[in-house]
Amino acid sequence: GLISGEPFKKSSKWAEYSRKHNWIPFEYAYNILQSCEPNAILFTFGDNDTFPLWCMQDLYGIRRDVRMVQLQLATMMWNVKQLKIDNAWGAKAIKLTTFTDDLLKLSDDDVIKRLDWTPKPVNMPISAETARWISGDSSAAATIFNWTPKFVLPSDQVVLDIIKNNIETRPICYSVTVPEGSRAGLNKYLIFEGLTAHVTPIEQPADQNGLGGSVQPERYANAVFNVPSHPYSEPKPGMLLHTYADPEANRSALDDEYSLSYRYEFIRLANWDVSHGNMMEARRALDTMEVRIPLSQVSLDYSFSSFIADLADKSGDWQLMKQYAAYGADRLKEQMQVPDSRESTEAFQANYELANLEMRAGMFAEARKGFDSLVAESKPDQQSYLRLKALECGARKLESEKSYDSAYREFSDILSVYGPTTAAGPELQDVRTHLAFDSVQRGR
Repeated sequence: GLISGEPFKKSSKWAEYSRKHNWIPFEYAYNILQSCEPNAILFTFGDNDTFPLWCMQDLYGIRRDVRMVQLQLATMMWNVKQLKIDNAWGAKAIKLTTFTDDLLKLSDDDVIKRLDWTPKPVNMPISAETARWISGDSSAAATIFNWTPKFVLPSDQVVLDIIKNNIETRPICYSVTVPEGSRAGLNKYLIFEGLTAHVTPIEQPADQNGLGGSVQPERYANAVFNVPSHPYSEPKPGMLLHTYADPEANRSALDDEYSLSYRYEFIRLANWDVSHGNMMEARRALDTMEVRIPLSQVSLDYSFSSFIADLADKSGDWQLMKQYAAYGADRLKEQMQVPDSRESTEAFQANYELANLEMRAGMFAEARKGFDSLVAESKPDQQSYLRLKALECGARKLESEKSYDSAYREFSDILSVYGPTTAAGPELQDVRTHLAFDSVQRGR
Protein backbone atom coordinates (compact mmCIF):
# COMPACT_ATOMS: atom_id res chain seq x y z
CA GLY A 1 0.00 0.00 0.00
CA LEU A 2 2.78 2.44 0.88
CA ILE A 3 4.59 1.59 -2.36
CA SER A 4 1.48 2.47 -4.35
CA GLY A 5 1.23 5.79 -2.55
CA GLU A 6 -1.64 5.01 -0.18
CA PRO A 7 -1.39 6.43 3.35
CA PHE A 8 -0.54 3.97 6.14
CA LYS A 9 -3.97 4.33 7.74
CA LYS A 10 -5.67 3.20 4.53
CA SER A 11 -3.20 0.51 3.43
CA SER A 12 -2.95 -1.19 6.85
CA LYS A 13 -5.44 -2.53 9.40
CA TRP A 14 -4.87 0.52 11.55
CA ALA A 15 -8.61 1.15 11.91
CA GLU A 16 -9.10 -2.29 13.43
CA TYR A 17 -6.21 -1.88 15.86
CA SER A 18 -6.55 1.75 16.91
CA ARG A 19 -10.36 2.12 17.25
CA LYS A 20 -9.85 5.80 18.07
CA HIS A 21 -13.21 7.62 18.32
CA ASN A 22 -14.92 4.25 17.84
CA TRP A 23 -17.84 3.74 20.24
CA ILE A 24 -19.77 1.27 18.10
CA PRO A 25 -19.80 -1.67 20.59
CA PHE A 26 -20.86 0.67 23.41
CA GLU A 27 -23.51 2.38 21.29
CA TYR A 28 -24.87 -0.86 19.87
CA ALA A 29 -25.21 -2.52 23.27
CA TYR A 30 -26.79 0.59 24.78
CA ASN A 31 -29.27 0.95 21.93
CA ILE A 32 -30.42 -2.67 22.13
CA LEU A 33 -30.95 -2.44 25.89
CA GLN A 34 -32.80 0.87 25.63
CA SER A 35 -35.08 -0.63 23.00
CA CYS A 36 -36.40 -2.90 25.77
CA GLU A 37 -39.27 -1.96 28.02
CA PRO A 38 -38.77 -2.11 31.82
CA ASN A 39 -38.18 -5.57 33.31
CA ALA A 40 -38.00 -7.14 29.84
CA ILE A 41 -36.75 -10.60 28.96
CA LEU A 42 -34.37 -10.25 25.99
CA PHE A 43 -33.32 -13.13 23.73
CA THR A 44 -29.86 -12.74 22.17
CA PHE A 45 -27.93 -15.16 19.96
CA GLY A 46 -24.23 -14.51 19.36
CA ASP A 47 -21.22 -12.99 21.08
CA ASN A 48 -21.60 -9.47 19.70
CA ASP A 49 -25.21 -9.04 20.83
CA THR A 50 -24.55 -10.57 24.26
CA PHE A 51 -21.20 -9.83 25.86
CA PRO A 52 -21.23 -6.06 25.21
CA LEU A 53 -24.73 -5.94 26.74
CA TRP A 54 -23.58 -7.83 29.82
CA CYS A 55 -20.66 -5.40 30.05
CA MET A 56 -23.09 -2.46 29.93
CA GLN A 57 -25.14 -3.97 32.74
CA ASP A 58 -22.31 -5.19 34.95
CA LEU A 59 -19.64 -2.54 34.48
CA TYR A 60 -21.65 0.57 33.58
CA GLY A 61 -24.83 -0.22 35.50
CA ILE A 62 -27.05 0.38 32.45
CA ARG A 63 -30.47 -1.30 32.19
CA ARG A 64 -29.83 -3.91 34.85
CA ASP A 65 -33.57 -4.59 34.90
CA VAL A 66 -33.37 -6.40 31.52
CA ARG A 67 -32.93 -10.18 31.89
CA MET A 68 -30.97 -11.60 28.99
CA VAL A 69 -31.38 -15.13 27.65
CA GLN A 70 -28.51 -16.10 25.35
CA LEU A 71 -30.09 -18.76 23.14
CA GLN A 72 -26.93 -20.73 22.49
CA LEU A 73 -26.04 -20.86 26.17
CA ALA A 74 -29.63 -21.79 27.01
CA THR A 75 -29.02 -25.17 25.37
CA MET A 76 -27.05 -26.07 28.53
CA MET A 77 -28.85 -26.72 31.78
CA TRP A 78 -26.38 -24.89 34.02
CA ASN A 79 -27.42 -21.73 32.20
CA VAL A 80 -31.14 -22.53 32.51
CA LYS A 81 -30.67 -22.94 36.28
CA GLN A 82 -29.27 -19.41 36.43
CA LEU A 83 -32.34 -18.01 34.66
CA LYS A 84 -34.53 -19.18 37.55
CA ILE A 85 -32.85 -16.93 40.11
CA ASP A 86 -32.18 -13.18 40.33
CA ASN A 87 -28.83 -12.44 38.77
CA ALA A 88 -25.90 -10.72 40.47
CA TRP A 89 -27.01 -7.17 39.59
CA GLY A 90 -30.69 -7.60 40.31
CA ALA A 91 -32.42 -8.61 37.07
CA LYS A 92 -35.43 -10.65 38.13
CA ALA A 93 -35.66 -14.41 37.89
CA ILE A 94 -37.65 -15.90 35.01
CA LYS A 95 -40.56 -18.13 35.89
CA LEU A 96 -40.19 -21.60 34.37
CA THR A 97 -42.45 -24.60 34.96
CA THR A 98 -41.23 -27.18 32.44
CA PHE A 99 -37.63 -26.83 33.58
CA THR A 100 -38.26 -27.70 37.21
CA ASP A 101 -35.55 -27.83 39.84
CA ASP A 102 -35.78 -31.62 39.87
CA LEU A 103 -35.44 -31.85 36.09
CA LEU A 104 -32.41 -29.57 36.13
CA LYS A 105 -30.63 -31.91 38.55
CA LEU A 106 -30.25 -34.35 35.66
CA SER A 107 -27.56 -34.29 33.00
CA ASP A 108 -28.13 -32.26 29.85
CA ASP A 109 -28.65 -35.44 27.82
CA ASP A 110 -31.21 -36.79 30.27
CA VAL A 111 -33.10 -33.49 30.30
CA ILE A 112 -33.26 -33.49 26.52
CA LYS A 113 -34.56 -37.08 26.48
CA ARG A 114 -37.39 -36.21 28.90
CA LEU A 115 -38.63 -33.18 27.02
CA ASP A 116 -41.60 -33.52 24.67
CA TRP A 117 -40.29 -32.68 21.22
CA THR A 118 -43.62 -32.95 19.43
CA PRO A 119 -44.71 -29.39 18.47
CA LYS A 120 -48.14 -28.77 19.94
CA PRO A 121 -50.25 -25.63 19.52
CA VAL A 122 -50.19 -23.18 22.40
CA ASN A 123 -53.66 -21.70 22.92
CA MET A 124 -53.54 -18.97 25.55
CA PRO A 125 -56.49 -16.66 26.25
CA ILE A 126 -55.23 -13.06 26.44
CA SER A 127 -57.40 -10.32 27.91
CA ALA A 128 -57.96 -7.04 26.07
CA GLU A 129 -56.04 -5.16 28.76
CA THR A 130 -53.04 -7.47 28.41
CA ALA A 131 -53.18 -7.39 24.59
CA ARG A 132 -53.14 -3.57 24.69
CA TRP A 133 -50.24 -3.46 27.12
CA ILE A 134 -48.17 -5.92 25.10
CA SER A 135 -48.86 -4.52 21.63
CA GLY A 136 -49.06 -0.82 22.49
CA ASP A 137 -52.34 -0.72 20.52
CA SER A 138 -55.09 0.95 22.55
CA SER A 139 -57.73 -0.67 20.34
CA ALA A 140 -56.49 -4.26 20.72
CA ALA A 141 -59.18 -6.74 21.69
CA ALA A 142 -59.07 -9.91 23.75
CA THR A 143 -57.54 -12.71 21.73
CA ILE A 144 -56.26 -16.28 21.76
CA PHE A 145 -52.53 -16.64 21.37
CA ASN A 146 -52.40 -19.53 18.94
CA TRP A 147 -48.78 -20.46 18.26
CA THR A 148 -47.12 -23.73 17.35
CA PRO A 149 -43.46 -23.63 18.38
CA LYS A 150 -40.67 -24.85 16.14
CA PHE A 151 -38.03 -26.92 17.89
CA VAL A 152 -34.50 -26.83 16.50
CA LEU A 153 -32.37 -26.52 19.64
CA PRO A 154 -33.03 -27.24 23.33
CA SER A 155 -33.18 -23.47 23.82
CA ASP A 156 -36.43 -23.45 21.81
CA GLN A 157 -37.93 -25.49 24.64
CA VAL A 158 -36.71 -22.78 27.04
CA VAL A 159 -38.36 -20.13 24.86
CA LEU A 160 -41.64 -22.08 24.99
CA ASP A 161 -41.46 -22.30 28.77
CA ILE A 162 -40.69 -18.58 29.07
CA ILE A 163 -43.54 -17.56 26.76
CA LYS A 164 -46.14 -19.70 28.52
CA ASN A 165 -45.25 -18.42 31.97
CA ASN A 166 -44.26 -14.79 31.38
CA ILE A 167 -45.92 -13.24 28.33
CA GLU A 168 -48.79 -11.83 30.39
CA THR A 169 -46.54 -10.23 33.02
CA ARG A 170 -43.24 -9.21 31.39
CA PRO A 171 -42.18 -7.82 28.00
CA ILE A 172 -40.44 -10.52 25.97
CA CYS A 173 -38.37 -9.55 22.94
CA TYR A 174 -35.67 -10.65 20.53
CA SER A 175 -32.65 -8.63 19.57
CA VAL A 176 -32.86 -7.91 15.83
CA THR A 177 -29.55 -9.77 15.53
CA VAL A 178 -31.23 -13.13 16.28
CA PRO A 179 -31.63 -15.00 12.95
CA GLU A 180 -35.21 -15.50 11.81
CA GLY A 181 -34.72 -19.27 11.85
CA SER A 182 -33.77 -19.15 15.54
CA ARG A 183 -36.96 -17.55 16.83
CA ALA A 184 -38.91 -20.74 17.64
CA GLY A 185 -41.56 -20.04 15.01
CA LEU A 186 -42.50 -16.66 16.51
CA ASN A 187 -41.69 -14.43 13.52
CA LYS A 188 -45.30 -13.70 12.61
CA TYR A 189 -46.04 -12.57 16.19
CA LEU A 190 -43.25 -9.98 16.41
CA ILE A 191 -43.62 -6.20 16.43
CA PHE A 192 -40.42 -4.21 16.00
CA GLU A 193 -39.52 -1.53 18.53
CA GLY A 194 -36.11 -0.10 17.67
CA LEU A 195 -33.39 -2.76 17.80
CA THR A 196 -35.70 -5.34 19.34
CA ALA A 197 -38.76 -7.27 18.20
CA HIS A 198 -41.48 -7.64 20.85
CA VAL A 199 -43.27 -10.99 21.13
CA THR A 200 -47.03 -10.42 21.01
CA PRO A 201 -50.04 -12.77 21.08
CA ILE A 202 -51.39 -11.14 17.90
CA GLU A 203 -50.49 -12.52 14.49
CA GLN A 204 -49.05 -9.76 12.32
CA PRO A 205 -49.48 -9.18 8.56
CA ALA A 206 -47.03 -11.08 6.39
CA ASP A 207 -43.73 -9.36 5.62
CA GLN A 208 -43.94 -8.21 1.99
CA ASN A 209 -40.51 -6.71 1.39
CA GLY A 210 -37.95 -8.39 3.62
CA LEU A 211 -37.91 -5.72 6.32
CA GLY A 212 -39.06 -8.12 9.01
CA GLY A 213 -42.67 -7.22 9.72
CA SER A 214 -44.79 -4.86 11.78
CA VAL A 215 -43.82 -1.75 13.75
CA GLN A 216 -45.13 -0.31 17.01
CA PRO A 217 -44.91 3.29 15.78
CA GLU A 218 -44.82 5.22 19.05
CA ARG A 219 -42.28 3.01 20.79
CA TYR A 220 -40.25 2.66 17.60
CA ALA A 221 -40.14 6.42 16.99
CA ASN A 222 -39.02 7.02 20.59
CA ALA A 223 -36.19 4.52 20.14
CA VAL A 224 -35.08 6.03 16.82
CA PHE A 225 -35.53 9.78 17.19
CA ASN A 226 -34.76 10.48 20.84
CA VAL A 227 -31.12 11.48 21.30
CA PRO A 228 -29.98 11.11 24.93
CA SER A 229 -27.61 13.73 26.28
CA HIS A 230 -25.68 10.96 28.04
CA PRO A 231 -26.04 7.22 28.70
CA TYR A 232 -28.91 6.58 31.10
CA SER A 233 -28.87 3.67 33.52
CA GLU A 234 -32.67 3.58 33.82
CA PRO A 235 -35.16 2.88 31.01
CA LYS A 236 -34.96 5.86 28.64
CA PRO A 237 -35.87 5.19 24.99
CA GLY A 238 -33.40 6.81 22.64
CA MET A 239 -30.38 6.06 20.51
CA LEU A 240 -26.73 6.93 20.98
CA LEU A 241 -25.24 6.89 17.50
CA HIS A 242 -22.28 9.17 16.78
CA THR A 243 -19.43 6.98 15.53
CA TYR A 244 -20.54 6.49 11.93
CA ALA A 245 -20.81 10.23 11.33
CA ASP A 246 -17.41 10.94 12.91
CA PRO A 247 -14.79 11.27 10.14
CA GLU A 248 -12.05 10.69 12.73
CA ALA A 249 -13.44 7.34 13.89
CA ASN A 250 -11.30 4.31 13.08
CA ARG A 251 -13.75 1.59 12.06
CA SER A 252 -13.25 -1.99 10.95
CA ALA A 253 -15.16 -3.83 8.23
CA LEU A 254 -17.17 -5.58 10.96
CA ASP A 255 -18.15 -2.21 12.42
CA ASP A 256 -19.51 -1.18 9.03
CA GLU A 257 -21.49 -4.41 8.77
CA TYR A 258 -23.34 -3.40 11.93
CA SER A 259 -24.38 -0.18 10.24
CA LEU A 260 -26.81 -2.31 8.23
CA SER A 261 -28.81 -3.05 11.39
CA TYR A 262 -29.20 0.66 11.97
CA ARG A 263 -30.08 1.41 8.35
CA TYR A 264 -32.68 -1.35 8.45
CA GLU A 265 -34.01 0.23 11.64
CA PHE A 266 -34.63 3.55 9.89
CA ILE A 267 -35.95 2.18 6.61
CA ARG A 268 -38.28 -0.24 8.41
CA LEU A 269 -39.93 2.74 10.11
CA ALA A 270 -39.93 4.77 6.88
CA ASN A 271 -41.52 1.89 5.00
CA TRP A 272 -44.22 1.53 7.66
CA ASP A 273 -44.94 5.26 7.47
CA VAL A 274 -45.16 5.20 3.65
CA SER A 275 -47.55 2.25 3.75
CA HIS A 276 -49.75 4.18 6.22
CA GLY A 277 -49.62 7.47 4.31
CA ASN A 278 -47.36 9.26 6.82
CA MET A 279 -44.98 10.70 4.24
CA MET A 280 -43.55 13.46 6.44
CA GLU A 281 -42.60 10.95 9.14
CA ALA A 282 -41.12 8.64 6.51
CA ARG A 283 -38.91 11.48 5.27
CA ARG A 284 -37.92 12.23 8.83
CA ALA A 285 -36.76 8.63 9.33
CA LEU A 286 -34.74 8.60 6.11
CA ASP A 287 -33.15 12.00 6.70
CA THR A 288 -32.21 11.00 10.26
CA MET A 289 -30.59 7.86 8.89
CA GLU A 290 -28.47 9.89 6.50
CA VAL A 291 -27.38 12.30 9.25
CA ARG A 292 -26.34 9.51 11.60
CA ILE A 293 -24.93 7.10 9.00
CA PRO A 294 -23.79 9.30 6.10
CA LEU A 295 -23.42 7.59 2.75
CA SER A 296 -20.15 9.48 2.33
CA GLN A 297 -18.80 7.72 5.43
CA VAL A 298 -20.30 4.22 5.23
CA SER A 299 -20.63 2.66 1.78
CA LEU A 300 -23.43 0.42 0.45
CA ASP A 301 -23.88 -1.98 -2.42
CA TYR A 302 -26.02 -0.77 -5.30
CA SER A 303 -29.03 -2.95 -4.46
CA PHE A 304 -29.41 -1.52 -0.96
CA SER A 305 -28.87 2.05 -2.14
CA SER A 306 -31.46 1.40 -4.86
CA PHE A 307 -33.93 0.19 -2.24
CA ILE A 308 -33.40 3.34 -0.18
CA ALA A 309 -33.76 5.52 -3.29
CA ASP A 310 -37.06 3.80 -4.08
CA LEU A 311 -38.37 4.38 -0.56
CA ALA A 312 -37.22 8.01 -0.61
CA ASP A 313 -38.97 8.47 -3.95
CA LYS A 314 -42.26 7.10 -2.61
CA SER A 315 -42.09 9.34 0.45
CA GLY A 316 -41.27 12.49 -1.55
CA ASP A 317 -37.74 12.76 -0.11
CA TRP A 318 -36.35 13.55 -3.54
CA GLN A 319 -33.04 15.11 -2.56
CA LEU A 320 -32.14 11.93 -0.69
CA MET A 321 -33.51 9.87 -3.59
CA LYS A 322 -31.16 11.55 -6.06
CA GLN A 323 -28.18 11.08 -3.76
CA TYR A 324 -28.72 7.35 -3.25
CA ALA A 325 -29.76 6.73 -6.85
CA ALA A 326 -26.63 8.41 -8.24
CA TYR A 327 -24.48 6.46 -5.81
CA GLY A 328 -26.25 3.22 -6.72
CA ALA A 329 -25.86 3.85 -10.44
CA ASP A 330 -22.10 4.30 -10.03
CA ARG A 331 -21.80 1.09 -7.98
CA LEU A 332 -23.91 -0.86 -10.47
CA LYS A 333 -21.77 0.27 -13.41
CA GLU A 334 -18.71 -0.97 -11.52
CA GLN A 335 -20.37 -4.30 -10.80
CA MET A 336 -21.37 -4.73 -14.45
CA GLN A 337 -17.65 -4.73 -15.33
CA VAL A 338 -16.87 -7.62 -12.97
CA PRO A 339 -16.48 -10.84 -15.04
CA ASP A 340 -19.01 -13.60 -14.25
CA SER A 341 -21.01 -11.42 -11.88
CA ARG A 342 -24.81 -11.58 -12.10
CA GLU A 343 -24.82 -8.00 -13.31
CA SER A 344 -22.43 -8.78 -16.17
CA THR A 345 -24.15 -12.01 -17.25
CA GLU A 346 -27.77 -10.87 -16.88
CA ALA A 347 -27.40 -7.69 -18.90
CA PHE A 348 -31.10 -7.03 -19.50
CA GLN A 349 -31.98 -6.93 -15.79
CA ALA A 350 -28.86 -4.94 -14.91
CA ASN A 351 -29.57 -2.36 -17.64
CA TYR A 352 -33.15 -2.01 -16.40
CA GLU A 353 -31.95 -1.41 -12.84
CA LEU A 354 -29.38 1.09 -14.14
CA ALA A 355 -31.98 3.03 -16.16
CA ASN A 356 -34.26 3.18 -13.13
CA LEU A 357 -31.43 4.50 -10.93
CA GLU A 358 -30.42 7.06 -13.57
CA MET A 359 -34.02 8.28 -13.81
CA ARG A 360 -34.19 8.81 -10.06
CA ALA A 361 -30.78 10.48 -10.07
CA GLY A 362 -32.07 13.09 -12.54
CA MET A 363 -30.04 11.69 -15.43
CA PHE A 364 -33.08 11.73 -17.69
CA ALA A 365 -31.38 11.51 -21.09
CA GLU A 366 -29.33 8.48 -20.04
CA ALA A 367 -32.35 6.82 -18.45
CA ARG A 368 -34.57 7.44 -21.48
CA LYS A 369 -31.91 6.02 -23.78
CA GLY A 370 -31.64 2.98 -21.53
CA PHE A 371 -35.38 2.29 -21.47
CA ASP A 372 -35.66 2.81 -25.25
CA SER A 373 -32.86 0.28 -25.80
CA LEU A 374 -34.57 -2.20 -23.52
CA VAL A 375 -37.81 -1.87 -25.51
CA ALA A 376 -35.93 -2.97 -28.63
CA GLU A 377 -34.44 -5.97 -26.80
CA SER A 378 -37.53 -7.04 -24.86
CA LYS A 379 -40.37 -9.48 -25.41
CA PRO A 380 -43.73 -8.08 -26.59
CA ASP A 381 -45.34 -8.50 -23.15
CA GLN A 382 -42.57 -6.37 -21.58
CA GLN A 383 -42.57 -3.55 -24.11
CA SER A 384 -45.66 -1.65 -22.94
CA TYR A 385 -44.30 -1.41 -19.39
CA LEU A 386 -40.89 -0.25 -20.58
CA ARG A 387 -42.51 2.40 -22.78
CA LEU A 388 -44.35 3.69 -19.71
CA LYS A 389 -41.01 3.91 -17.88
CA ALA A 390 -39.67 5.98 -20.75
CA LEU A 391 -42.73 8.25 -20.47
CA GLU A 392 -42.10 8.50 -16.74
CA CYS A 393 -38.62 9.85 -17.50
CA GLY A 394 -40.26 12.63 -19.50
CA ALA A 395 -42.74 13.44 -16.72
CA ARG A 396 -39.99 13.63 -14.13
CA LYS A 397 -37.92 15.86 -16.39
CA LEU A 398 -40.88 18.24 -16.81
CA GLU A 399 -41.32 18.31 -13.05
CA SER A 400 -37.63 19.10 -12.54
CA GLU A 401 -38.07 22.03 -14.96
CA LYS A 402 -41.09 23.21 -12.89
CA SER A 403 -43.50 22.54 -15.75
CA TYR A 404 -45.99 21.24 -13.24
CA ASP A 405 -49.09 21.33 -15.48
CA SER A 406 -47.41 19.21 -18.12
CA ALA A 407 -45.87 16.87 -15.56
CA TYR A 408 -49.25 16.40 -13.89
CA ARG A 409 -50.84 15.40 -17.19
CA GLU A 410 -48.02 12.99 -17.99
CA PHE A 411 -48.22 11.26 -14.58
CA SER A 412 -52.02 11.12 -14.85
CA ASP A 413 -51.75 9.46 -18.26
CA ILE A 414 -49.30 6.91 -16.92
CA LEU A 415 -51.58 5.93 -14.01
CA SER A 416 -54.61 5.74 -16.30
CA VAL A 417 -52.96 2.97 -18.31
CA TYR A 418 -52.90 0.69 -15.28
CA GLY A 419 -56.01 -0.92 -13.89
CA PRO A 420 -57.53 0.62 -10.72
CA THR A 421 -56.04 -2.08 -8.46
CA THR A 422 -52.53 -1.76 -9.83
CA ALA A 423 -52.65 2.04 -9.93
CA ALA A 424 -53.54 2.11 -6.23
CA GLY A 425 -50.96 -0.50 -5.26
CA PRO A 426 -47.65 0.09 -3.42
CA GLU A 427 -45.51 -0.43 -6.54
CA LEU A 428 -46.84 2.84 -8.04
CA GLN A 429 -46.68 4.89 -4.84
CA ASP A 430 -43.78 6.90 -6.29
CA VAL A 431 -45.86 7.96 -9.32
CA ARG A 432 -48.80 8.91 -7.08
CA THR A 433 -46.49 10.97 -4.84
CA HIS A 434 -45.19 12.93 -7.85
CA LEU A 435 -48.76 13.39 -9.11
CA ALA A 436 -49.88 14.79 -5.74
CA PHE A 437 -46.90 17.15 -5.63
CA ASP A 438 -47.53 18.46 -9.14
CA SER A 439 -51.23 18.87 -8.36
CA VAL A 440 -50.36 21.21 -5.49
CA GLN A 441 -47.67 23.09 -7.41
CA ARG A 442 -49.82 23.71 -10.50
CA GLY A 443 -52.44 25.42 -8.32
CA ARG A 444 -50.00 27.99 -6.97
